[in-house]
Amino acid sequence: MCCSNTEFRVRATNPDASAGSGGAAGTAGSAGTAGSAGTGAGGGRAGEAGRDAGSDGSAGTPGCPATCPAGEYCNTGNNRCVACSDVSRFQFAAPEPIAPSTASSRRFPRATDALGELFFRAGNEAAQQGVFFTSNLVDGGAPEALGATVNVPGEATSGPLLVTHADGTAPNFYFDRTTGAAARSLYQGRRTGRATVEAVTPMPEPFNQPAGAVGSDYSIAIASAAGRAWWMSTRRGGLLLTATLDAPSDEDPAGVFFTLGQTTCERRGIDPAPWASSDGAFLLFGALELSSSCAPLGANRDLYVGVMQQDGQPTAQARLLDDVSRAGRDETDGSMSRDLCWLYFAANESGSPGGFRLYAARRR
Repeated sequence: MCCSNTEFRVRATNPDASAGSGGAAGTAGSAGTAGSAGTGAGGGRAGEAGRDAGSDGSAGTPGCPATCPAGEYCNTGNNRCVACSDVSRFQFAAPEPIAPSTASSRRFPRATDALGELFFRAGNEAAQQGVFFTSNLVDGGAPEALGATVNVPGEATSGPLLVTHADGTAPNFYFDRTTGAAARSLYQGRRTGRATVEAVTPMPEPFNQPAGAVGSDYSIAIASAAGRAWWMSTRRGGLLLTATLDAPSDEDPAGVFFTLGQTTCERRGIDPAPWASSDGAFLLFGALELSSSCAPLGANRDLYVGVMQQDGQPTAQARLLDDVSRAGRDETDGSMSRDLCWLYFAANESGSPGGFRLYAARRR
């Protein structure tokens, strides 16, 4: 079972850093020996003994304290507590399950403003799916299903996302839901309670396709401070798209294409399930495991991070999150806690009962 409530809710405890002790001081050097007297009539006097003993060596650098302050993590690269908002280094401790395995597959973990709270999707992959809320990551204790404004009977709901906008009256909760003929559309509403969302409406064009069009739009990521969104669409053959949140309805959203750093291949896969930092500086996404020749190795995915420009396009090759991506396991739906100290994702071990389960990994 995963970590204590204190670790998730208050501050990131460092289980592998019980305050690093300083190194032992160096031993003082011995004094120099006296020189011999000079020979001959003009021989010099005996040389003086070396004057100074060697100085003590300095103590070693201490490691991180057992507990870093809230909003910081123990950077094992330099043994210092570092602000989680510093994303120049993306390394993670071993992931741990954050709820017991259940008969219901769980995916799309997305955090609220409060540490220890998540929205997620539950339901077997081939059956009806719904969005749930939990405030207890340790044992998953009785998650609450969102009401009928979100979870419509007979339809599959997925991709929950809670964001914070400067405008306190704007929609702040997003998700996708099946419509007719199994197509998926994006929706927005206003969260007014723990598991209550009101004023739910379809998102406008260009985030959804025009009325009457055949296709799906789903899995939205929003950088609220940057005013930009990324989402998947079946239009133009199936693309990850981006547009500003105030884009006109007739705008043709731009496609986003990632090159994967360890292979120099383009991202492959139907749904990267993107998640964006609030400032739009980076995007987490999933991509199929590929061979060196860029051929898919199967259906399993790995997690990547891409550094993004203001126009929503990547600045360079995306980097594999190799601390949490493991061969033979399907990892997807990566996201971060609001303080950027924890990574959440869903993974499915080959042959595991119940399909996907949720995991958390702290920064290191």
